[in-house]
Amino acid sequence: MSNLRSVKKILQRNDPQFYNSNALAQDRFYSMLRGRPFWIVDKDEHKAADELYGNACCFNHGVGLPKSREDEEKPIFDYEMDLIDLLDVQKKKYIWILKATGLGISEFFLRYIAFICTRDSAMRGKRICIVTGPRVELSVSLMDRLKTIVSQRSGIVFSTKETVMLLNECLIEAFPSHHLDAMRGLTGVKLILIDEGDFFPPSEQENARIVSERYIGKSDPIIAMVSTPHLPGGLFEKIQLEDDKTCIYHRLYLNYRVGLNKVYTEQDIIEAMKSPSFQREYDLKYGYGVGNVVTPLEIDMAIKLGEDMKSISSNQHTIKTLGIDAGYGSSKFAFVVSEFVDGKVRVIVSKEFERAHHEAMVDVAFNLIVRYSIDKVYVDAANVSFIKSLKKHFGDEIVDYERDPFIYSSRIVPISFGSGHGAKMISHLKFLFGNGLVAIHPVQHQQLITQIRVARTLENGGLDKTKGNLTYDLFDSFRLSTIRYTQDGIEIVRDKKKFG
Repeated sequence: MSNLRSVKKILQRNDPQFYNSNALAQDRFYSMLRGRPFWIVDKDEHKAADELYGNACCFNHGVGLPKSREDEEKPIFDYEMDLIDLLDVQKKKYIWILKATGLGISEFFLRYIAFICTRDSAMRGKRICIVTGPRVELSVSLMDRLKTIVSQRSGIVFSTKETVMLLNECLIEAFPSHHLDAMRGLTGVKLILIDEGDFFPPSEQENARIVSERYIGKSDPIIAMVSTPHLPGGLFEKIQLEDDKTCIYHRLYLNYRVGLNKVYTEQDIIEAMKSPSFQREYDLKYGYGVGNVVTPLEIDMAIKLGEDMKSISSNQHTIKTLGIDAGYGSSKFAFVVSEFVDGKVRVIVSKEFERAHHEAMVDVAFNLIVRYSIDKVYVDAANVSFIKSLKKHFGDEIVDYERDPFIYSSRIVPISFGSGHGAKMISHLKFLFGNGLVAIHPVQHQQLITQIRVARTLENGGLDKTKGNLTYDLFDSFRLSTIRYTQDGIEIVRDKKKFG
């Protein structure tokens, strides 16, 4: 017995009188909306249809128009009709939408689901799956919104469980992202909506994509991924960066500008711009307003300085420092070279390497040191073999640096991130940014800026590396490279109270 038949039998058995009366209300409602368009754009045509059919002029008048925060009815906007064109005219099957908060795109897709279930009988006996974040309350909330859209004018009561809805004999079910095993092996799946997928936990993001796309060859569904951007390196940025020739998704970018003077007033946007998260929530930038190590304003100041100083060539007379986060296992090898020039700490090199070979990374470090005449190199003390290899290249004395980490005559200086040293480096980084002493060019060092932007500290002052799919290897290399500098360019690593 299919799930659809099971749901119908349970409803009939539990309360046959209610089931039969509710079925009559549904029949009246479906008859009213059958064949009606989602929305009529032309105002004269819409008026004529209203005179002829009343509330049945179109689907959205039939169920009731969406409402603003002030409970004011709103029409269907042009960018929503563009989605209808993509889905129903151009027949795009796989749609990826990066959108500003408040545009009503999730509401649109809930209405579209109700629309395709009621416009004809094509969806009878089929399934629609909605994937939400890991909390079951999110699934319940989204399903409640869908049920309200249908019931607010029709009087239909949905007595199925909170995450299930039977609409014109189409079974609609919401699945939390951590419980997608239940979504495998279904039949007749014709639409999958992944709502706010960029905010799923990292492992659940990839699983949501895998489970959804496995139905492509099985039941040929529409797959719609919709989200406001969250962290770099997540599901949405990965799809955004896929090659146009191989990416299966039609990608749409809907920032706040498409909703200006529709869902937002100009004053709304002026107020929203005061928030550190504005660029992420409204202008489709990953990671903005997420970190707490450096403020967005301080990062913008560092970027401006980087652009202002781009015409200044690096020369052999400035103090230069190389920070190396020597990766092992799944982490990356990262290198950052900074210099003290015109009273500022300027980044001149930022590179990272995945699955790097030890010997190759020693060569990279050696070449950077020679090319930029670097006299101090600070390396994560955890990678003992790399440090010993690098020291051999320069004739540095190899010592037990776990016992005595600071050999000031040495060029290669191991630095431990433990025992509070990492937190002290972050504190010093905050000092440099807070005093406008950092310059980073935005094009040359984009990945480093991203990691700085999203870096967050824990209560103990250490770096929180548990969020998202990001690594912080460049950030770690950067903070290693900056411990040498104060406003006067003094080598503060000599102060053992700070970093010893």
